[in-house]
Amino acid sequence: MNYDLVIIGGGPAGVTAGIYAVRKDIKTLIITKDFLGQTGNAATVENWPGTQKITGLELMQSFRDHVKSYSVDILEGESVMVLDKRDNLFILKTSKAKEIESKSVIISSGKNPRLLKIPGENEFLGKGVVYCAICDAPLFAGKNVAIIGGGNAGFETALEMKRRNCPEVYILEACPKLLADEILQKEAKKAGIRVLLRARIREICGNNFVESIKYTDMNTKENKILNIEGVFVEIGSIPVIDFVGDLADCNEKGEIIIDHVKCTTKTPGLFAAGDVTDIPYKQIVIAAGAGAKAALSAYEYLNEQNKVN
Repeated sequence: MNYDLVIIGGGPAGVTAGIYAVRKDIKTLIITKDFLGQTGNAATVENWPGTQKITGLELMQSFRDHVKSYSVDILEGESVMVLDKRDNLFILKTSKAKEIESKSVIISSGKNPRLLKIPGENEFLGKGVVYCAICDAPLFAGKNVAIIGGGNAGFETALEMKRRNCPEVYILEACPKLLADEILQKEAKKAGIRVLLRARIREICGNNFVESIKYTDMNTKENKILNIEGVFVEIGSIPVIDFVGDLADCNEKGEIIIDHVKCTTKTPGLFAAGDVTDIPYKQIVIAAGAGAKAALSAYEYLNEQNKVN
């Protein structure tokens, strides 16, 4: 399989890159596990221009439908396992043993949820421990739940669970200060959500399913227990870069370092866009814009290569 451009990832950056690439008549392939990204897990999106309010899932479905309306090849349900460059061609190997050659590549693989790495997390995965509120919130309607993480995602999840008639909703944050937007904090206070600062989670407990969590109140050093039936982990995410190797440099967070003007990496023909990069603000609209820039930069690169060859 030979292409002019391969795009890795089907989130806002990857989809936008795909749309711009095919409109430039670039022979393009998108490889993606799904067309969700982190955006697909958002309860609501209220800052996408032209749409006052939409669920993350609905927004990503519209992205997917848009890119599929063009003549772009797609490998859905696959991941890139190996990325290499030989001479002037990139070689990609997928999780289903496909080998693909391409003249250029855009990495827009996004991020995966960060794990708590505490006892009980793996044991109760899918049995009370979840990382996707959109996917799993209905399963915990009317139950006491804990949300780990005091950022926007944590507060949005907590508010969603209150809307689902959960009697007790707790937000546990390890830091002494919340990172969520003030408007979300006010909504949470009004909804009766309990916020616990400087709470260090020690263990998730239960028998067949989650029954409680143990944590330490770092203000008093006292060990405490919360009786809950669901744990939503919302403590951020880590870049998906396992396949990149030494083709790109990364910062201390594992994000790919790019030129912010043209989304280039240290390897000619290799571009990156979206949350997987070191762009300072992780927003849907910014990721989409970066995807467009990466596609246009790849177009310029391919034209220059054609002139040389």
